[in-house]
Amino acid sequence: MKTRSQIFRLLVLAGLTAVGQAQEVSIPDLGLNSAVRAALQIPSGPLTEQDLFGLTNLEASASGVMSLEGLGEAYNLTTLYLGDNNLTNLTFPASLTNLATLDLSFNGLTNLTLPGGLASLTRLDLGDNNLTNFALPAGLASLATLDLSWNGLAGLTLPAGLTNLTWLNLYANQLTSLLLPTGLTSLATLDLTYNALTNLIVPAGLSSLATLELDNNQLASFTLPAGLTNLTALDLYVNQLTNLTLPAGLTSLTTLNVDNNQLASVTLPAGLTNLTSLGLSGNQLAGLTLPEGLTSLTSLDLSGNRLTSVALPAGLTNLTTLDLDDNQLASLILPAELTGLTSLDLSANQLTSLILPAGLTNLTTLDLETNRLASFTLPPRLTSLTSLNLAANRLISLALPAGLTNLTSLDLSANQLANLTLAAGLTSLATLNLSHNGLTNLPAGLTNLTTLDLSFNQLASLALPSGLTSLTTLDLSGNVLTNFTLPAGLTNLIWLDLSANQLAGLALPAGFTNLTAVDLVGNPLALSLVSPHRTPAGAFAFTLIGQPGDGRSMYYAIFSSTNLAAWNPLGTATNTLGVAVFTDAEATNSPQQFYYAQPVYLGGGH
Repeated sequence: MKTRSQIFRLLVLAGLTAVGQAQEVSIPDLGLNSAVRAALQIPSGPLTEQDLFGLTNLEASASGVMSLEGLGEAYNLTTLYLGDNNLTNLTFPASLTNLATLDLSFNGLTNLTLPGGLASLTRLDLGDNNLTNFALPAGLASLATLDLSWNGLAGLTLPAGLTNLTWLNLYANQLTSLLLPTGLTSLATLDLTYNALTNLIVPAGLSSLATLELDNNQLASFTLPAGLTNLTALDLYVNQLTNLTLPAGLTSLTTLNVDNNQLASVTLPAGLTNLTSLGLSGNQLAGLTLPEGLTSLTSLDLSGNRLTSVALPAGLTNLTTLDLDDNQLASLILPAELTGLTSLDLSANQLTSLILPAGLTNLTTLDLETNRLASFTLPPRLTSLTSLNLAANRLISLALPAGLTNLTSLDLSANQLANLTLAAGLTSLATLNLSHNGLTNLPAGLTNLTTLDLSFNQLASLALPSGLTSLTTLDLSGNVLTNFTLPAGLTNLIWLDLSANQLAGLALPAGFTNLTAVDLVGNPLALSLVSPHRTPAGAFAFTLIGQPGDGRSMYYAIFSSTNLAAWNPLGTATNTLGVAVFTDAEATNSPQQFYYAQPVYLGGGH
């Protein structure tokens, strides 16, 4: 039998329990309050401590959250998404020690203090904020991914003990230096792209590192430590490197990009047997010796250097892309084993001699623009070649081999060709540029062309062959044509340039319904009205050919008459290119109509 005091104590305890169960939690931020209620499925009424004990996952992204007051009672939270909110100055609740995922990205954070004790945290996303300095707390032994990209970090402190960190993203900050702690044995990806690093010491022991991105910084010198046997990609492009030291043992490296630095010399280690892509473009290399054993190399870019000679090692049987443009090569003999090449760029050199090996049956693109070749012989069996660029050389003749059945683009502009005979079988050729030569005639057999450029030659007359039904663009500007007749059948022609010739007129045949632009500027054109026709709506239209006028200095006044005695002003035409179409919408009401055009000069011109 209970005594009176025992009964009293039971009543007090029961009362305290009831009060504890009903303890209300205040979350004054409307966005956070709404997200919590949605997660707990409590749309209204008070929120209690007991309710928040049951909250394990909270999605509150893009909710307008400005404060986390009250959320510290959610002790069992494991995932918290607060991205794309309005948090700016935040001291994170110390009680949320069970968190595994915390996303605070895309806020306006300028200050952030994280508590210690987040031992369960595996993912921390702080990307796209405004942090300028940040210190990561100790005790994050479980942290696997850390994203601090797109901040304004000038200072960053990383603690020791990040033994499980696999991914560290510091892209697009303002770091000039960074002290990486020891013990990053699990780190697989380190991204420091787009910072202002002038110095970086990579610690030893990064045995798991697979990707190291250091491009777009200000590094003048860089030494990679030994032991990075799992490194597959190293990006150092767009720095200021004058010195680069790479260790032996990079047996897993597949991609090395050191483009756009200031290297005058570089020594690559032996053993790069898995390297597939090597970029050294945009440096100051006058010479280069590549190591043996690059048997996996598929892409080699040495463009934009000062190379006067190139000695490629043996064994490049897998090389598909070779870029040597913008160097100082005067002659070149490519090894016979490069039969896997698909793209070869030797443009912007000083080549007077070039010997390509036979058997380039996989080559699709060959660029030799801006060299000094006076003659050139292509090897046979270029059956895959689609693009050939020999522009801006000194060619006086060219003989193309047979079998170029896949060639779609041929550029021979800016040479010294007076005559040209193209090989038979160019059935795929769509674009032909022969501008800025000394041609007096057009090669035959070009029935599939879509674009033909014969500008700035010495053509006094030109008879286009029949069958150019696919032609859409024709440039004959800068010649000495005194007359020109478009053949019938060019119904797909869209653009015709006859500027800077000596044409007194132009006859356009019927059926050119796709023609949208004709340029006759710089010709001594006589005024004529041609191509009269009815429009589908029943109006009457004709083409005006005459001296071009832009409408400001000169335009054409159009007059009409039904009896050749009384002439009435009908309208005006602006003839910008020398050819303009005028439509008389009222002509449907008259059985006959006569027209004439008169130039009107403005500002005293005539």
